Amino acid sequence: MEQLNQLQVDIGGQRVRLIDEVDYISSVSGGGLPASYHATFWPKGRLERAAYFKRFRQRVAMNIQGRVLRRMISFSGIRRLAFTKATRTDLLADFFDKHLLGGATWEQLRQNAARKVSPVIMLNAVIYTSAHEMLTQLRAARADDIELTREEWYRLLEAARGERLP
Repeated sequence: MEQLNQLQVDIGGQRVRLIDEVDYISSVSGGGLPASYHATFWPKGRLERAAYFKRFRQRVAMNIQGRVLRRMISFSGIRRLAFTKATRTDLLADFFDKHLLGGATWEQLRQNAARKVSPVIMLNAVIYTSAHEMLTQLRAARADDIELTREEWYRLLEAARGERLP
């Protein structure tokens, strides 16, 4: 992203930063974290960008594995894992939510994309227990937007997993 911010191109006779022309970001696996961070925190003003990139580097440079492991073996982590339906994945998701994405919601990401504050992101993943591919696409509220109902999402998941869901 920093390289795209530095790279300038001519469009319609104007010099623009290439990152300002990015409308969609498709990410795979761990790339979903920087894509989600970008869609959540991309600054409106060009002067704020140096601080944005510095904050991102600081957040991803932390020892994520060590911090999540310490959370798992803490009293509250053990209690949560032992007496609730929470899994290690839930603890990791909580960590990313608190320390990387700041509690951002899908709706906030949709609103950012709709206002063209940030690109639309597509998060690609594989359901590791069954090795079926899945695509979660965050679509902006634009003219080509298609809203999916819960039933339509279930049908997509059904097709991705090759099985029937409740």
